[in-house]
Amino acid sequence: MAWAFSKEDIGRVALLSVFLNLSFLTLALGLDQSFLRFYNEIEDKKKLLCNALFPGIILFSITALLLLNSSTLSKWIFDLENTTYTNLILLCIFCHLLSRISSSILRMNEEAALFSITQSIQKIILIIGIIILLNKYNTGSIDFYFLIYLVSISWLVLLLVHLLLNWRLFICVFNKCINLIDFSLLSKLFKYSFPLALNGLLFWGLTALDKISLKYLSSLSDVGLYSIATSLAFAGFILKSMFSSIWVPLVYKWHSQHIDVKGNINEMANYITLFIVLVFSCVGMFSWTIDFFLPPGYENIKLFLAACLGYPLLYMLSEITSIGINLTKRTVLSFIPTLIALAMNLLGNFFLIPIYGAAGAAVSTLISFFFFLLIRTEISCFVWEKIERRKVYVLLLLCILITTLTAFKVITISFSILIWLIIFIIISIVHKNSFIELFHRLKNRE
Repeated sequence: MAWAFSKEDIGRVALLSVFLNLSFLTLALGLDQSFLRFYNEIEDKKKLLCNALFPGIILFSITALLLLNSSTLSKWIFDLENTTYTNLILLCIFCHLLSRISSSILRMNEEAALFSITQSIQKIILIIGIIILLNKYNTGSIDFYFLIYLVSISWLVLLLVHLLLNWRLFICVFNKCINLIDFSLLSKLFKYSFPLALNGLLFWGLTALDKISLKYLSSLSDVGLYSIATSLAFAGFILKSMFSSIWVPLVYKWHSQHIDVKGNINEMANYITLFIVLVFSCVGMFSWTIDFFLPPGYENIKLFLAACLGYPLLYMLSEITSIGINLTKRTVLSFIPTLIALAMNLLGNFFLIPIYGAAGAAVSTLISFFFFLLIRTEISCFVWEKIERRKVYVLLLLCILITTLTAFKVITISFSILIWLIIFIIISIVHKNSFIELFHRLKNRE
């Protein structure tokens, strides 16, 4: 995308993605989570789907009537007054809402292959469209008009695929929707979903604040620069997603079978911490190579690319070290670390972005997620068992320090590479036995 569109237009698409996630949270009201929770308990799936969709559809309809053919959304998100863009944003919101609910159906029906495919369709359509535009126009600055239409088409195609995969269920729901509405069921769904929706909004704020702050405290160009940097750190987000879906059920299994949960958590926290340090080291050593793959104007990304790994990797580690909150069913305490990290990120962005731009946003998010991990871990230790965590904090603080100094140009990229190389060698030698033990455990699937 960096070769096809300007940084400002890439920033606009990044902000659209942020807004789509917010719109889903506010329209769905957490009922997608209720749909998952009660899917296996309620036999009438059509009724459950209808009641999970009904509030969102009503809220969207009201919103669309108020904003259709106005330039409000376009001005707010894109800084462009264009009624067509607002209408396309509303189309994306509608497609995103129905697609997310529909993907839950595939997930609960254990259609793993279809679920994985549908998760990638929108991005695949987008990539194909960009390649076609590049071949046709052969320019590095294609007009935003084409990009917003391409994004809208990609979301529409995704929705059509979901409707085809679940067409019988959706046709029945839309034909008999009024008869399927059950206010007692709705009340039950809302009772479960409301705390999750609130926590979801707080976490959205924590993860979206960087891009929003960049728009208002810096420029759309910096939003685009930051968006490209985070997209280059996509491997961290894949690891986070995969690990989160496996880890919690595994711990619950250990807990139910009276296996040594604390011992396993200490071991896993040690392994993942060492893995994170090695990932930071590798990215720090080789981030200079991205200059060969990006057009001119993106040279600064190599300075703060490692900081963009903070969110996925530190969140993944916090899933291990804070598991005691789930085991003791004190999930209401999950609001505390999110709120504190959100406040810290807000302050960090306010002070760092005007000075350092995209690098300031990356470092602020990195530091915020360290405190998110720290507070989650300490709460878990307070309500459950105390785990070994001193080495975790020390190694992570070391990575954060070097990453921050590099991002803010306090040290040169050459000196940074040397430091990361030394850390990589020391960790590999000192903890050689840990890596060998992990290899054997994975090989034997213990």
